[in-house]
Formats: sequence, structure tokens, C-alpha cells
Amino acid sequence: METSISPNLIAIGQRARVAARKLARLSTAVKNQALLNVARAMEESQGEILLANRRDYKAGQQAGLTEALLDRLLLNRERLAA
Repeated sequence: METSISPNLIAIGQRARVAARKLARLSTAVKNQALLNVARAMEESQGEILLANRRDYKAGQQAGLTEALLDRLLLNRERLAA
């Protein structure tokens, strides 16, 4: 099994750390508004998200993921709305 982390993943992690520090300094009101904006964007993109999830799910099946992992991967409208 491959145990090294790709440079791309390292860069993503570094950017996430910087973003987390910036977010920590924001007011609760600003963070709440950002969450509402994300929720709205997810609602508007629900069809695209579910289509991409179906592709990921099929790839997971082909890769031999366990039923438990596949269940965690599977999105539907109810799970997306939760």
C-alpha cells in the first residue's frame, strides 16, 4: 500500500490550515452567514452533487469498498439536506 502523501495533498492541507486560522478570527455572525451561503449553494447544486456522488459510489463498488464504506459514501436528497 502507498504510504507517501502527494505534494498536492500537502499543499491542500497547508491552505486549509491558513484558512482555519483566518476563520477563527471572524465573528459568529460572519461565520453563520457563510454557513447559510454554503447551504444555499449546496441546495442550488444538488443535482450536480448527487450525479458526482453516483459516479464516486460506482467507483467505490468497482474498487471493492465494503458495504459500510459504501453506505457512508452514498448521498441522497435526505442526507444532503441534513
